[in-house]
Amino acid sequence: MYRYDEFDSAFVRERVAEFKGQVERRLAGALTEDEFRPLRLRNGLYLQLHAYMLRIAIPYGVLSPKQLRQLAMIGRKWDRGYGHFTTRQNLQYNWVKLVDIPDVLAALADVGELVDDRQRSVLLDPIRASYRTRGPALASGAGVARASPRAPRAAPPAGRSRRNRPDRRSR
Repeated sequence: MYRYDEFDSAFVRERVAEFKGQVERRLAGALTEDEFRPLRLRNGLYLQLHAYMLRIAIPYGVLSPKQLRQLAMIGRKWDRGYGHFTTRQNLQYNWVKLVDIPDVLAALADVGELVDDRQRSVLLDPIRASYRTRGPALASGAGVARASPRAPRAAPPAGRSRRNRPDRRSR
């Protein structure tokens, strides 16, 4: 688990204060949506059809109990009582109001969570990783047949198209 030190804590707090000023300027009309877009994206804030969505990166996909409780509190207080864990080991809140975002970021900073669009958790297919690390020993594909989602498709039966419909030319 990544442990935040004093540098990280100071950096996150400065960033929260800076973004709070940017949100206030956006709400006051001093920033247009086009001007605000890069500022909000850098902080994990996305504009969806009906509301803003806040994406929280979870380094290495590991949370302490204190961080998990804080995320639950944020969901109850500023969202609709829940958040969504993604396949990339992030957490998303889909109904946070723009005016509340600086408070959410400050609450995250209290437990050492960083909201950042550039941070990505590494995803891995263990079967493919095993195949690649063992090299030519598995070059024949023995033991890993059909494990790859990108394996070539088998040819369709005679008289059938790839979409499993009768071939229109055979009529």
